[in-house]
Amino acid sequence: MKDRAKSLRRFVSRSSLCALALVSLSSVAIAVSIDSEGTTHVAGFDMPFSDLASSAAQASFIDWQKRPLALFNLPPATPIAEMRRLMDEQYFNPLAAKQRAAYRVNIESTTIAGIETQVFSPKDGISKENAHRILINIHGGAFMMGARTETQIEAIPLSATMRIKIVSPDYRMGPEHHFPAASEDIAAVYRELLKSYKSSEIAIFGCSAGGVITGEAMAWFQRMGLPNPSSIGIFCAHTQSRMGDSAYTAPRFGSVTSGIPPIPSKWPPPDSAHFDFPRGLSYFEGANPNDPLVCPSASQAVMSKFPPTLLIVGSRDVMASGASRTQIELAKAGVDAQLYSWDGMDHNFMADPDLPESKEAYQLMSRFFKEHFEKARAR
Repeated sequence: MKDRAKSLRRFVSRSSLCALALVSLSSVAIAVSIDSEGTTHVAGFDMPFSDLASSAAQASFIDWQKRPLALFNLPPATPIAEMRRLMDEQYFNPLAAKQRAAYRVNIESTTIAGIETQVFSPKDGISKENAHRILINIHGGAFMMGARTETQIEAIPLSATMRIKIVSPDYRMGPEHHFPAASEDIAAVYRELLKSYKSSEIAIFGCSAGGVITGEAMAWFQRMGLPNPSSIGIFCAHTQSRMGDSAYTAPRFGSVTSGIPPIPSKWPPPDSAHFDFPRGLSYFEGANPNDPLVCPSASQAVMSKFPPTLLIVGSRDVMASGASRTQIELAKAGVDAQLYSWDGMDHNFMADPDLPESKEAYQLMSRFFKEHFEKARAR
């Protein structure tokens, strides 16, 4: 009887909590209206930081709001060299320094296929299982910056966590160069590595612009007749020409990308033959968003030939909706595609080694690439 009484008290207690939650939810009055085209109009409301995220992530989020990136407030005619300098100074270099302090990695410079490349290897030594494996990192930076800076933010933690060699090419960027320059450079480096490694011993990953280029590179490899790598990672990015809900929600929830205006809902039109991008993304000047070499999701046939793909994103990333749709399309096409989303996290949240979410992400990356190296070897 006593045990039954205890169980009843626990049930009542839990039921009360559920009832309290329902009452709390029902008491939240948010003025919402939906027009004839389905556009939702929401009055001002308070958005608390996610209670599923860590306290460190919350503190980091608050800190970033105090020092927004000056890059978003520069005059349109600002020289690209000045834009790169500011971004390195305010964002990339401080985070790269934190990664170097957090992880023991050697960094060297070399040239592969005529392309300047940084090489990362763990100071504790490459693991025995990864002695003849290698990762290619395609750095982020809005297709116009990040060489040798954003590169370190992405490659250092994974090299140390996975105990593997990583090469990161300084691919050609905008505004000096245009699509498909980056795809050509990544293919050139990959082709050169294939002289020393089997395709099953290579994996490719990138974050933000680098994640987009990773997807584009897979379509380019198909066009060039190159074999697939063992697997790829598309982080804080996707393969879509459209952006979805997150293009509207993330900038309004304090994203580090808040300076980027929300993309119009009807952009680009289905018959659009070019990207009408601002100067910051002029790398795509003249490109066709319906070309699968630009947006692989434009072709199910192209997507069906992708290697196993890992997608990582934060719920407050402008790329969140597109990443979700990319995973669905790959899964429908029969590709092993895994998506992990961290609630409350922003674009490129893995850049800060102090966040528990960052450590979780790199552990998952390491496990995914190792698993698919093994599967590729067994085939």
